[in-house]
Amino acid sequence: MGDWAVAVEVGLVPVKLRGIYRTAVVRALRKDQCEYYPIPLTAPLPKIKIPLRPSDADVELELQALLEAAYTNGGYADDIDYNKSPLLPLPKVVADWTSDWLKKNL
Repeated sequence: MGDWAVAVEVGLVPVKLRGIYRTAVVRALRKDQCEYYPIPLTAPLPKIKIPLRPSDADVELELQALLEAAYTNGGYADDIDYNKSPLLPLPKVVADWTSDWLKKNL
């Protein structure tokens, strides 16, 4: 795994939630707090709350729908050879899951 690069200290996140991918949302008026979202590869991407003005309700950003739209509209299906290994190796559990998923979905 790479360096921890998220707005919350690694020691504050339970070990079971410290996967390879994660994101966090920090609100302008509460910079000492963040909302942490683990992102496991073996499940759909989460919906995250995006703050706007203090007087406005949060907007829910559906990361999975956004990724699917980018994939469909960005031509990635034509440009990537999914039979090749990724540039950076995945942990075995994730690599096995990914291989199974690709066999079923491509």
